[in-house]
Amino acid sequence: MENQVEEITKIEEQLKDLYKTLANERKEWNDILEKLTKKLKCELKELTDLEAEVIYYRQLVVDLIASYSFRIYREMPKMKQMRKQQFEYFSTKYQIKVNGTEKSKLIEATMALYDNKIEIIEGQIEFFRETAKNLQSLTYSCKNKIEIYNITGLE
Repeated sequence: MENQVEEITKIEEQLKDLYKTLANERKEWNDILEKLTKKLKCELKELTDLEAEVIYYRQLVVDLIASYSFRIYREMPKMKQMRKQQFEYFSTKYQIKVNGTEKSKLIEATMALYDNKIEIIEGQIEFFRETAKNLQSLTYSCKNKIEIYNITGLE
């Protein structure tokens, strides 16, 4: 029992660290988007550089999405194995006889922190998907601004 408490404490600390890391990462990307949006006020000759920068950042976001998705992919077999072990434990070694519904609830409670980790990472992936959409919108804004310059003949 003491070993389980230590394990839970360790996982909770890992989750806190993960959440802080991801929150810092979100703040950095929000700052990048703000910087790029402000640069959109630039002159025509600077628009191609801005567009290239936006494309670069969009690729970084795509890579981050792939990285976090792979992280979840790697965690899933471990979690399935742990659920299986928990099921076996509650079926054979648990001090009280429990039915299927009770086993499910016990397993769910045991796995809650691991599920929370996956949910946090999925939230980060969703953040990056929205960031990619915003970067795509910035790309269209650059193209639209160039087109307006072409139509009006302004420089």
